[in-house]
Amino acid sequence: MQPELPDLILGCNVVAVALALLTVPIFAGLMRIPFVIIAPLIAIIYVVAATRCRTPISTSS
Repeated sequence: MQPELPDLILGCNVVAVALALLTVPIFAGLMRIPFVIIAPLIAIIYVVAATRCRTPISTSS
């Protein structure tokens, strides 16, 4: 028997609120990092991700 839709939606909302409340301290801590430090880190992550998207993960022979 499948759960009723309203119960499923209520469960998802409870999980979403719990995750949001648990991650607030993490994001608050990130806001304390000076911009001159975090901006280059974001740029490096962006370049690596863009390079990774252009390079195939596996090469087929």
